[in-house]
Amino acid sequence: IMLTSGFKELGTQIGLELQDRIRDVADKGGMKIVGPNCLGVVNPQVNLNATFGVELGLINPGSVAVAAQSGAVSQYIADALTSNNVGISKFISMGNRCNLYFDEILEYLAQDEQTRVIVMYIEGLERPRQFMSVAKQVARRKPILVYKAGRNEKLNQASLSHTGALAGNYELYKAVFTQTGIIAINSMTELVDVTKALAFQPPSSGNRVAVLSGGAGPGIIMADKCHELGLSLAEFSPATLRQLRQLISPLNPVDNPVDLAWVSGNFDACRQVLKVVIED
Repeated sequence: IMLTSGFKELGTQIGLELQDRIRDVADKGGMKIVGPNCLGVVNPQVNLNATFGVELGLINPGSVAVAAQSGAVSQYIADALTSNNVGISKFISMGNRCNLYFDEILEYLAQDEQTRVIVMYIEGLERPRQFMSVAKQVARRKPILVYKAGRNEKLNQASLSHTGALAGNYELYKAVFTQTGIIAINSMTELVDVTKALAFQPPSSGNRVAVLSGGAGPGIIMADKCHELGLSLAEFSPATLRQLRQLISPLNPVDNPVDLAWVSGNFDACRQVLKVVIED
């Protein structure tokens, strides 16, 4: 693990040559390097904090792996997940990626039994074809969330000088994400929300959903949002509809969205309605 900076990220000939020399030595010895110019790694499962951030030793063990080029962003993600009671399985700040690349990290995390969800912050890829090949296989078993930075062409130079990799065309990355099954993330808030959802429940096997609301209006709003996001309101089976009528009201229409206003305040009835819907 090389925390030291002053290599490829400088954008100078000396910096490039130094990193090349380090890579040559490591490759000859069959050794992989995390970094240089990185924050380090954390494995909460075994209380390992190999970073220069003392607070990273306090993150709780869990099922989410974080791999990021930026040390600052990786630490923000770890802090945000910890604040939302989401535990972390592996924390990897990759820095300049001297001879350890994102496709290799994906292969490792795919085999890691503690990891159920993979979160990545990517500025650029040195081996896009290898990454696509691995991601396509891994995404079938574990959800991969990626925030791709450097979307503005004018900012690509900033990404190049930051961790030594050109950001590239964002539209091309979006196409890669779609082809491989990667979940593209558009903000840090969205990243935390989606990660939390996937950490506490498995990915959905389809797009059919049921909506339960405390009134007709909120249910209609949710139904509109579901349609906007490509989700389909499930059609309940006749048996489910009969049970819902018995629990809610035999005189009022019962459908999806389910209007719980008729049983508001009756927590036992609400619980039974939820159970019936889940079992459909």
